[in-house]
Amino acid sequence: MQPTHLSTDLLNHAFSAFPDGSQIGSRIDSHIDSQGDGSQISEKTSEKISESADTDTDTGADNCTSAVASVVDLHCHTTASDGELTPRELLLLAKSVGIRLLAITDHDTLAGYNELQALITQSPQNTALHLVCGCEFSSAWQGVGVHIVGLNFDANHPRVTDLIHYQQAARASRLAKQLKQLAALQMPMTVEEVSAFAAHQNIGRPHIAQCMVAKGYVDSPAKAFKKYLGRGKLGDMHQYWAPLPQIIDTINQAGGIATIAHPAQYRMTRSKMHRFVRDFVGFGGGAIEVATAGQPADQIEKFALIAKQYGLYASIGSDFHRQRRYHPMLGKIAPLPKDVIPVWHGFNV
Repeated sequence: MQPTHLSTDLLNHAFSAFPDGSQIGSRIDSHIDSQGDGSQISEKTSEKISESADTDTDTGADNCTSAVASVVDLHCHTTASDGELTPRELLLLAKSVGIRLLAITDHDTLAGYNELQALITQSPQNTALHLVCGCEFSSAWQGVGVHIVGLNFDANHPRVTDLIHYQQAARASRLAKQLKQLAALQMPMTVEEVSAFAAHQNIGRPHIAQCMVAKGYVDSPAKAFKKYLGRGKLGDMHQYWAPLPQIIDTINQAGGIATIAHPAQYRMTRSKMHRFVRDFVGFGGGAIEVATAGQPADQIEKFALIAKQYGLYASIGSDFHRQRRYHPMLGKIAPLPKDVIPVWHGFNV
C-alpha cells in the first residue's frame, strides 16, 4: 500500500479528518485516550528497570527519563542486530511497561521480528500486544548516512527478501573494509573475533567497538565511536548500502510505510533537512519519526511541522537497544503532538 500524502488542510483536521478504515488506528487511539497519553502507566516500572540496570553512561539520550510512558513504540532493537535483549526478553519488557503497539526494527534483518511473531502466535496471553513488522534499513543521501524504518510491510514479500540479502552482503563487504582500515592503524581484528560479540547475528559497528575494547585498543565502546567508528570517522561507511529510492520503493511494494528514522541525529542544517525530506517524499516516503527518546520539546515540534508541511505520517519510537541508565528506555517517549497524523492510521490491518 502506497502511503497517501495528505494536504496540509486535511492534516490540520488530524484524527477527525483522516479516512475511515484504519482499525488499528482507532483501537490504539482509544487506548491512549483511556490511559491519558500513557501517563498512568506505572513510572515505577520504568524506574525499576533503569535502577536495576548497568550504570554505563558512555552514550545515549540525555533527557530520556523526562518522557512519559507510551503504549506505542515503533523503533527498537534485539540481539538480531545491535540490541542486548533477545526477542523473548524484549516481549516481556514490552508487556511490563504497558506497550500495546510494538515494532521490532532491527538493522537490515527480520530475524528478531520473525522470532517474536512466532512467540506471540504461540501464546494467547500475548494477544494484548499488537506486533508490527518493521526493519531499519541503512542507506545514504548526498553522502550522509541515513536510516529508513519500514513499518507494517509483508515480511515475506520477495522484494523485501532480496533487499535484506543485498544489505547483508553490503554489511559483510563494509566489515571487511572497516577491519582492513583499523588494521592499518595497528588494531588488527578478524571477522571471527568481531562476530563473537554479535552472537553470529547481524554484525555492526557496536560489535567492532566491543572487540576493540576486549583487545585493549580503546577503553570503552564510546571512545571507539568517538575516534574511529562514529559519524564522519573512518569506520562510518555508507557507500555499500542500497540506494534510498530502492529501499523506499521496496517498502511500498510490500505494502508498508517508509519512515525517516531519528532525523535529529543527522545534524543537518534546516535547508538541508528540507531538501532531504523533499527527496524522501519524491521517492515515495510516507512518514517521519517525530518523537524519539530524549528529544526536547522544540525538536518534537520541529519535526511535527515538517510532517504537516510535507504530508507525512508521524511516527514514535524509542530506538531502544539496552537496559542501561542514560540510554533510551522502551516506551519512554514524549507523546506525539495532537495535530499530526499517527503513522498507525496508515496501517492496513
